[in-house]
Amino acid sequence: MYHIKNDKRSLQSSEMIFSALIECLTHKAYPDITVTEIVQQAGLGRSTFYRNFDYIDDVLQWKCDLAFQGIETYLKENRVNQDESTQTILKPFFRYWYLHSFIIELTLQVGRSELISQSLEHMFELRATIWQEQNELIKNHHDYFVAIRKGAILSILEQWIKNKKNIPPDELAELVYEMVKISMHTPPFF
Repeated sequence: MYHIKNDKRSLQSSEMIFSALIECLTHKAYPDITVTEIVQQAGLGRSTFYRNFDYIDDVLQWKCDLAFQGIETYLKENRVNQDESTQTILKPFFRYWYLHSFIIELTLQVGRSELISQSLEHMFELRATIWQEQNELIKNHHDYFVAIRKGAILSILEQWIKNKKNIPPDELAELVYEMVKISMHTPPFF
């Protein structure tokens, strides 16, 4: 877990640790990187690392969480109201990730997609109250609702990144929307 204080010094040292981790990745595989190597690269002490993070994975989790917090702000700034269609919401969602995909690319590169999944789940859990007020079925089974959304979004983002974002964000939003509509009217695969 990370426990970064909201002060300039703590945030700055956390950013230095993240940058050092990126630098270490240029010459070493992720599982082989140690805290000692990261703090040496960052020019910090081990105590600074452990003041902010418990494990190296926490550095990536922190950045994933920040990215998903950023999307909340971005969506609020780029939507007219909460009642917009799924298709309309998907466009700014994919635009954001088109511009801010580095942490997802990095997390996938080092084989830690579960960190993205945790950030998604956290983001959806924060919105669960709103969804539960809108629908009784979601209220009674919100864990499945979150699992469906998390799984779909994670899979789409992974595939898009794997394909080097070969489809522009607005086009991807339309494609996803159309495919979801088709899948709702297609018999199950079994």
